[in-house]
Amino acid sequence: MVDDFKLDKLKKLKEKGMDAYPYSFKQSAHAAEIKSGYEKHEGKKVSIAGRALSIRHMGQLYFIDLLDETDKIQVLAATNLTKKESMELLELVDSGDFLGVSGKVSKTKRGEISVEAEP
Repeated sequence: MVDDFKLDKLKKLKEKGMDAYPYSFKQSAHAAEIKSGYEKHEGKKVSIAGRALSIRHMGQLYFIDLLDETDKIQVLAATNLTKKESMELLELVDSGDFLGVSGKVSKTKRGEISVEAEP
């Protein structure tokens, strides 16, 4: 059952010491603000939160489209930027889950404004 699958992921999160339903997350910026003021945010650390619209796993990279109340922004998690434990947590994330992410603002090779998930 789908419910058993989700409950199993919840159990794994708890085993890793994660609170699947945190009370709050300190957000420092919103997607629209980062995208419209990219030059101001480039290379700086931000904290964003929202719902995962889509998750693409490509080898050593994860691309997550995160939607907050203002816009959608891409989150990039790579094995050379993000701790192994954090990368393992991404395997437990599904589309529709709410996430809080901190990291540096950058552009991908294709020009997509992104937040590079930090360790």
